[in-house]
Amino acid sequence: MPLLNVSPYIAVIASSLSMEVMTISYADVQKALINAMDSAVSKGLWRQAGENLLVHPLAILSVQDDWQHRLAYMLCIDCDAGEQVLSGEGFELTADSFADLVRAAAAAVMIEGVVDHISLQPTLAEAISLSSTSGEPLTQSQIRIERQKHGLRLVKAA
Repeated sequence: MPLLNVSPYIAVIASSLSMEVMTISYADVQKALINAMDSAVSKGLWRQAGENLLVHPLAILSVQDDWQHRLAYMLCIDCDAGEQVLSGEGFELTADSFADLVRAAAAAVMIEGVVDHISLQPTLAEAISLSSTSGEPLTQSQIRIERQKHGLRLVKAA
């Protein structure tokens, strides 16, 4: 399996996590991933080529938990607490939503050419906010927002 360029995904994560109070740069997100891979993955499964970070899809999935914890540490989020962290006025990011975001990006690397699909940055920020306030998974919040944009309503079963 070829190495995939994960740089676009790192950019999406960095921009999605950069909010009014907390910001994280592309370089910080990339550094956290590289450090996670350095400690757990063979150097042959990833490499840097200029500004691109090329990673074997299974390698990124194998380090996603460590990567998540490293990012959370940078953002002062307690991943083990599981409750919300206030990250801006009227905006909460739960550890669960944060984990969903990192997992979604890691899983997206498995599929080539999905950058256009996941680079819905305003929608992603809305979904994180909705997920944090409603307690539903991030993916469900993204589906709800997309359907609302098309005039459809997603209802919960009683």
